[in-house]
Amino acid sequence: HDLGIIGWVRALEVTHGWFGWHPHLHILLFTRHPLSQAQIDVLWQFLYERWSEAIVAAGYRSPHPKHGLVISHGKDAGHYVTKICNQGLAAEISQTDSKKGRLASRTVPQVIDDWGDYGRQSDKELLEEWLVGMRGARHLTWSRGFRKQYLPAEQLDHPLAQDSDPSTAEFICQFTGQQTDFLIQYDPTLRWRIPEAAKKHGRPGVMAELVIFNFDCRNVPASTRPPPQVKPWPRVGTSK
Repeated sequence: HDLGIIGWVRALEVTHGWFGWHPHLHILLFTRHPLSQAQIDVLWQFLYERWSEAIVAAGYRSPHPKHGLVISHGKDAGHYVTKICNQGLAAEISQTDSKKGRLASRTVPQVIDDWGDYGRQSDKELLEEWLVGMRGARHLTWSRGFRKQYLPAEQLDHPLAQDSDPSTAEFICQFTGQQTDFLIQYDPTLRWRIPEAAKKHGRPGVMAELVIFNFDCRNVPASTRPPPQVKPWPRVGTSK
């Protein structure tokens, strides 16, 4: 409060490289007034101490002060936000999973693409590890009340998926809760492979994924409307 911080937006990004997984955060801080260099130094020290304490508490060595925490101010921050807007906000903040990794590092979608292209067991194991380790994690978070104050109400995935307007989407297929549990237990990567197959190839693509391990495709109904009283994961469709 002494620094006049009124809100923040935080995006979590995870890449994988030579040294393993590399989770890091992109955070936009909004203040009532420009901060002096002295105030920036105070903020940096506060954030570094909390970050360092958390890492040490997890059993690792304290991070070097010169690496890992950068605070940009003024023109630097403006340039960063401008780059976000030019490249699309989703590319840098809200959809961090779509970004390309640097040098030898790969984003999760790149690992997915490589596994699909080359079928390496190591990539499959990385994806399974990522699914377990990132369960419950949120890629984009806002400080309390900040989004509501400055942006219109957010549309949730479920209401959007239930849009019955046939001009905006095509219903492909729907799985029961029991079918969903079976699929994920058999192969966790089906969590993304089935929606991706639906996006690229429609119902035939989904059926092709299921045929690979002899899943009874007759249990996956196809209709113009989703069947009633069915747990809606995953309800996959393609926008027209």
